[in-house]
Amino acid sequence: MEKLKEEVFQVDSAIVQKARALDNYVIVEDDKKVGDEDPICAVYFASNYIYYPNTEETFKKAILDKNRFEWWNLKHPKATKHIFIRDIYKQWYLHGINNQLNSLEKLAEFLEKEVKGYTSYFIGSSAGGYLAVLLGSLLNVSRIYAFNNQFYLHDLLETSSAAIDPLIFREQHNPIINKYYTIKEFIKEPKNVYYFHSNRSDWDVRQFNAVRDVNMHVVSVNTNIHGIPLLKNNLITLFSLDAPELEKLAKKPLNPIKFSIKIIGFFETMLFLFTLLPNAYNRWIYNPIISFFKNKK
Repeated sequence: MEKLKEEVFQVDSAIVQKARALDNYVIVEDDKKVGDEDPICAVYFASNYIYYPNTEETFKKAILDKNRFEWWNLKHPKATKHIFIRDIYKQWYLHGINNQLNSLEKLAEFLEKEVKGYTSYFIGSSAGGYLAVLLGSLLNVSRIYAFNNQFYLHDLLETSSAAIDPLIFREQHNPIINKYYTIKEFIKEPKNVYYFHSNRSDWDVRQFNAVRDVNMHVVSVNTNIHGIPLLKNNLITLFSLDAPELEKLAKKPLNPIKFSIKIIGFFETMLFLFTLLPNAYNRWIYNPIISFFKNKK
């Protein structure tokens, strides 16, 4: 008798399935900037950290109550149109984003229409960066900002599980979808890709090694942090840089603190680091202590 597939919250639960009826995208249009003859549209793809952990409580709070989208406070300063995209399945957008745009192809068609007439920049980190590179390449957008994204998903079949990444496992033999498990071959204009990667993160190093022969602009950052390897308050200034300035960043590895001081100043850097202290305390001290005593019971 065939074994029934194990139900996994983020793709099988009733509350998530119901939320697939939502758009799961937001479009914001600013007033056209003076002298802007070539308007820019920025598209922001959320990572799999759009909510965490994978529980009904956190999903309801982030998606249904707050209607959360990543990058909301980090809009590209030169863009006049902003499109925010999220995958509530948290499965690399392999099934699209909602009941209508339920495939990568349909999502690509939707974005192609929305960015028509604009110079387009696609932005994302981790799973969001994966899609920024894939769809940005398919649609031949002008610039792609990718932060520690994945270029191939096959390693998840060895390092993850069906309980964590269910669609990766369920679709592994489906050629319509598994052709996107490796996106290297889709990168036709590598000079449009600005790829920021953490050179001390094992997973990100493996991903980089898979595409090191692709002639992208690779910005190596001396950190083991997955996701965005730079201080987040650096990003708006980073987005303001023109192509030659961005290309200079690829010449040698960046120290994130020194880089921050260089582009936004010492005071702003220290102020931002100070705001991180409560999170660091909770992550490295408070939460481990609470977990220890809970396990002792």
